[in-house]
Amino acid sequence: MAAQGAINDGATVLTPSHSTSVSALCVWEDKLYSAGKDKDIREWDISSLALLRTFKGHTGWIRALVAGPFYLFSGSWDDTVRIWSLETGVCAFVLSCPSANALYYEPATLRLYSGGGYSRVVCEWDVSTGVLTGEMEPRDQQIGGTVGCMVGDGVRLFVGMTDGAISLYNLDTGTGMGFFDGHAAEVTSIVLLDEKCYSSGNDRRILEWDVPTGQLLRRFEGHEAFVSALAVVPPPVSDSESHDSGPLNGQAEADAHEGKLISGAWDGTVRVWDLVTGTAEGYLKAHRLSINALVNVNDKLFTADAEGAIKSWNLESIPAPPPHLDAVAISMTPPPARHLFNPYVFPPPMPPYYQALPPHMMYTQHPSQASGPSTTNAPQFRPRPPPQGGQICTFFLQGRCRFGDACRNIHPPPVVDANGMGMAL
Repeated sequence: MAAQGAINDGATVLTPSHSTSVSALCVWEDKLYSAGKDKDIREWDISSLALLRTFKGHTGWIRALVAGPFYLFSGSWDDTVRIWSLETGVCAFVLSCPSANALYYEPATLRLYSGGGYSRVVCEWDVSTGVLTGEMEPRDQQIGGTVGCMVGDGVRLFVGMTDGAISLYNLDTGTGMGFFDGHAAEVTSIVLLDEKCYSSGNDRRILEWDVPTGQLLRRFEGHEAFVSALAVVPPPVSDSESHDSGPLNGQAEADAHEGKLISGAWDGTVRVWDLVTGTAEGYLKAHRLSINALVNVNDKLFTADAEGAIKSWNLESIPAPPPHLDAVAISMTPPPARHLFNPYVFPPPMPPYYQALPPHMMYTQHPSQASGPSTTNAPQFRPRPPPQGGQICTFFLQGRCRFGDACRNIHPPPVVDANGMGMAL
């Protein structure tokens, strides 16, 4: 087992690597898709790890990827979302979405949902036409952040906000269902398993929520850096469940589990959590710099970092954590009180806030890009406030800022210590 702090060398590195930071990974069928700061999307064969195709067209950092039958979707800081044909590799539609950070696709309704860093608004698109069909926005004024990540289950949409809240929407009606509020900083990733929701944040914690009641069940602690990505391993389907042949026995019983949670952080570490005991059963120092995305496929785990590297790991071979590593889930029953309000009481359904738009109305450009005043009633996004005494962060541009992707290039200038080493404030 690699010593703590040393990079584990038990991985296969996908080549050729991206030239700079990889921000998004997704899987569809037997293909892996990756994208990041170099503006390219790459398609990999999961079995051979060979590079198959490269999708080009974005002019800014690609922040989100999602795939489904026939389509690949990408969101970028060039203020667009692109819809690609998986068959031909051609871009079918370019949608205007300021600073697109998050995407979710529901193939049953051919609807794509997108959100960006300028607004709390979630946009709904008809994939077959590229038309904006509606918008959703939290009405509760205590949710003051913007969209950072999202995931859905076909019925509900879970949207992670930069202020630590998670907004829930009914996908059929566009009605707000309430919100979870337990993180002290930006929500970076959300995954679902059965009726449980797991969220990670820049407060270095992972929270487990009971979706029907909105109650916070457990808090997973142990990461020493911002937790940037999550994935889940569902419990195996036993012979007794699939064939009704009785209980498991022997090795099959020993290998059974109730699901696992995988988390990656900005210090380059990966933890694998047992969801029954709440303890970390696996630990890796996988990358030198931050892990920005991870995804699992069967017994493979793919991790991507700020240097452009994508690594493939065997989940069954991830070593146990060092004995001194303190990583455990803390029960939150009864949930603690917060200073503003009790966030764990699931609010009643909110009034509908789903604005259906005429079929002909396409999403307009951001006001700052338009050549003249807007003549439509499209939503006006609030631009990010200008820097106050800040400057471009050179560490961010090099992919090694302490604030990682949340830096957005603007904060007080870096300082240099006595040894000549710099770090962002």
